Amino acid sequence: MQPSHPMSEPKSDRIAQAAETARAPRAPKQAVGPQRVVWRAALSASLLAMVACSEATTPDECTPDCPDECPATLPEAAVTCTDASCTASTSTKTFAESDLSAADSTRWLVVSWLTSELFDNENLNVAYHKEVRGALTVDRSAQVNQTGRTARGLTAENDAGHRRDRRVDEAASATIYAPKRLARIEGERLIRSWQHRAQLRNLDTLVGTAIRDRSRASETQGAGASGAGSEGGGEGGVTPKPSATVRTRVQPLSMALDAATCSASAPDCGSTALCVIPAGEADGTCATQLSGLKFPTGATTFESFNAVVKRVGTRAAIAVDEADTLSDGDAEALIRRFDEHIGPLDHALFGEPKNAAGQDRDGNGVVLFVVTSRLAAIADGAIVGTFQPNDLGDPSVVATSNGADLLYLQPIGADITLDNVSATIAHEYQHLINFYAKSVNRGVVAGEEIWLDEGLSTLAEELVGYGADAYKNAAAFLNDMGSTSMTGFGLLNDAGTSDSVERRGAVYLFLRYYFEEKGGATFGAGAGDITDAGGIAALRQLVQSEPTGLELFADRRTGRSWHQWVGGAMTAVAIDGADYPKVSCNPSFSFDKPVEVPYTGYPRGLNLRSPVADFDGQIIPFHGPDLSATLETEEVPFPVNAAEIRIVQVPSGSTHIAIGGPSEDYELAFRALPIP
Repeated sequence: MQPSHPMSEPKSDRIAQAAETARAPRAPKQAVGPQRVVWRAALSASLLAMVACSEATTPDECTPDCPDECPATLPEAAVTCTDASCTASTSTKTFAESDLSAADSTRWLVVSWLTSELFDNENLNVAYHKEVRGALTVDRSAQVNQTGRTARGLTAENDAGHRRDRRVDEAASATIYAPKRLARIEGERLIRSWQHRAQLRNLDTLVGTAIRDRSRASETQGAGASGAGSEGGGEGGVTPKPSATVRTRVQPLSMALDAATCSASAPDCGSTALCVIPAGEADGTCATQLSGLKFPTGATTFESFNAVVKRVGTRAAIAVDEADTLSDGDAEALIRRFDEHIGPLDHALFGEPKNAAGQDRDGNGVVLFVVTSRLAAIADGAIVGTFQPNDLGDPSVVATSNGADLLYLQPIGADITLDNVSATIAHEYQHLINFYAKSVNRGVVAGEEIWLDEGLSTLAEELVGYGADAYKNAAAFLNDMGSTSMTGFGLLNDAGTSDSVERRGAVYLFLRYYFEEKGGATFGAGAGDITDAGGIAALRQLVQSEPTGLELFADRRTGRSWHQWVGGAMTAVAIDGADYPKVSCNPSFSFDKPVEVPYTGYPRGLNLRSPVADFDGQIIPFHGPDLSATLETEEVPFPVNAAEIRIVQVPSGSTHIAIGGPSEDYELAFRALPIP
């Protein structure tokens, strides 16, 4: 057998530190809610195993789950390619082959992955070969194009049932594939279709907002006016509320003249007033009531409404639609969570949404959370919050723009908790930061590619400590790993869209691996406390640079090729938490284990074979990836930028395996690991 990648020193150091922390005496903890007991029990077992292994002095003191020594490299089988077909330059070729010996193990886990930096949305036929040597023959004409997908003998009619039910019981399926979670993906796709990317240019020169201080309003405004277009109903099946006239109160001239003034250089208006600087003006007023806000209902249609400024903090402000309510306690909690924890961590990980002059879009120094139930009209209320790039555009060009850096949020209620909204803010705020970095400051009109943008936002949820939705996405991916492409449709039947809970889970796990391999970070016990160990710099480079998508992971930028990064990440997915002796212990191929985030009370970290609970106490099942498929001599459809796992039994002697596919523009490989 041949060793492979060396351990990452920064990550190895963190494992040792975790063991030391586990041995140290701790103050008694208060009782915890039932939703957190499951993952804490798993964490305790994991830390005890690490401590037992670190204190062992002889091999007899270690259990099979904690071997007396962990090899610095994975004890994988040597992978070569000596067959004549390995050098084919046209049509098909053999990419890799290996001899698996029963003397080393009678059972082998084979992780295969297919990548391309040129064609990111294709499915190919890949040939597995077992026992018999010789050239592989793969029909290149069987390649599936971008709009046709062949799902391992499944039809479009039964594919959804295949994905939703396999390997999980009814309760777990209801948690992972809750209708609202799937509806949210569709709703977000609809919202993206409203964006006017071509008109979002030269944003770095825009200052001031289209929102107005209501105390200075002197006109009656109608909903859907101000360039809303002629459509009475919103686009994409969204029906806006009736365009009833909104009557604004006209304050006496003396009161308007007495209103406090503010500016971009001095935006502080206290805790209950927001600095509103109209476009084209240098100064603004401190407003407690806002008018002229726009909620988009389509690409060119919107509803106008008024809002009350509820709370203003150092990093964010809350304005509540007059048609809705938000308690003082919830408003205070949201601002505190963002100012102390969510904002600082998102800023550290991804950067701040400011232009080259250090100014935000509307010049008031805070991101505005607009709380409105109008958001419930999209996707049957499944969307808790959203960021609209159009809001950063010039209102005279983009009809639906508010000319402000803001997020829309649904009101907190019976079905939407404070934790749900907090997780959504961490997610959507990354989108705002990312768009600012790519489109505003660097002129990338198209912005980041959807797969990576959504993956980064999913990672943000977990790193901030509100990762329930990220964990559900990861569980969905594990349930259908072999059908999920990180960058394209894959083999899933998702109505012509590549975005899915499975893909978000795949990219989240990939980025988690990337973050850790680059060194990760040290998270302190305090709110928003984080120190870079290399992972933060790596994430910021993804966001705060002009390239997008796969180009960001080029060898010249990251030290490894895209193909190597995918192979490493999918190997980690295959063995994390499995307790395979001398295999799962390698810190370069296992994720940082769950640790409670003191500020949120929820875990940060992963164990892909240990369940975790969501905000409501529902169990999110983690069983690792599916290991039911065996490697046989056959052709199978395989998504580009994806991986799958197969098992090879070697009862005696040795078994020869190989993998092949199209010779041009693609890379195909496997890794064979001995397992019990």
